Amino acid sequence: MKDGKRIVWIDVIKILAAFLIVMQHSLAIEWTERMAMNDIQWKIINFVFVASRMGVPLFFMCSGVTMFRRKHSIKEIFSKSLPHILVPYAFWMLIYGIIDAADASSFRVAVNAVIKPIIFGRYHTWFIATLIGLYIITPLIQEFIYDRKLLGYFLTLSVLFTVLLPYANRIGDDRIVTTLNDFNMHFVVGYVIYFLIGYYISNLDLGRISTILCGIVFIVAYIVCQVLCVNNVAALGQDIQNYFSAFSIIGIVLSVSFFIIIMSIINKEYTEGTKKVILGWAKLGIGIYLVHPLLLPLIANIHGSYRFAGGLAVYIIALTINHIISVTPLKKILLSR
Repeated sequence: MKDGKRIVWIDVIKILAAFLIVMQHSLAIEWTERMAMNDIQWKIINFVFVASRMGVPLFFMCSGVTMFRRKHSIKEIFSKSLPHILVPYAFWMLIYGIIDAADASSFRVAVNAVIKPIIFGRYHTWFIATLIGLYIITPLIQEFIYDRKLLGYFLTLSVLFTVLLPYANRIGDDRIVTTLNDFNMHFVVGYVIYFLIGYYISNLDLGRISTILCGIVFIVAYIVCQVLCVNNVAALGQDIQNYFSAFSIIGIVLSVSFFIIIMSIINKEYTEGTKKVILGWAKLGIGIYLVHPLLLPLIANIHGSYRFAGGLAVYIIALTINHIISVTPLKKILLSR
């Protein structure tokens, strides 16, 4: 439902997406390096890790819903939308830089350590760059997105070139991959598919039967993914992530069906107090995303299934840090709108 300028169920999904992203990064090293991949605990972690990979697609789908509720001018994108991302990014990258500078051998090295994260980011800030890119092309996309046929056409191309055709490289003939690359369909390739499909889904009139069918599809896809992972882990190692990556068939089926399920379940009336809590919590998402890698060393010595508790602890600490910011004047520049 819509709550003034906010869509409450979108804020709920944003909260869930932030938690899944933190859990993904908390489990990643344990999942790839620290456990025997035929161990029962690895299988348990893999069960959750697959779900955690939906965090980023869910967030991009939410961003598409909120961005395309109305048109945005180029001026508005650069004067309002981008600063809401860039300012928190610069702040937290400065913190990362200061921490890195603490062990610097000279003043020059310290200055470089402070500046580099702001310019080049960290391993997880690709997400920010991608979001900025999507915002920049929003004025172009909005010129056709409100036409259902054109939007459907764009999504068809996006699914074709982002999800389906890349599987051609599995055939083993490099000529096919080269031919596909010659199309240079970059505008329809990448996370733009989630950016637009979120908006598309939010405008569908889905009944109870459709939601149930999505639930069945999600469960079947999840089971298939788990079977593929467990049966092929010895041969493929980390490559099994290809089964459920954001641009795999299973990955997009899982993310889109889960989005529909959660949207249908939580798209209801809320009390004013509940709305206020959800809104405040959702605004902490970008900050949680930016700060949580700083906290991962705290759980470096936590292994096995205990890693779930470690991931939860990282999320709670990151949430607390950003909640403290939310009650200071810094909230106006460091929290998302």
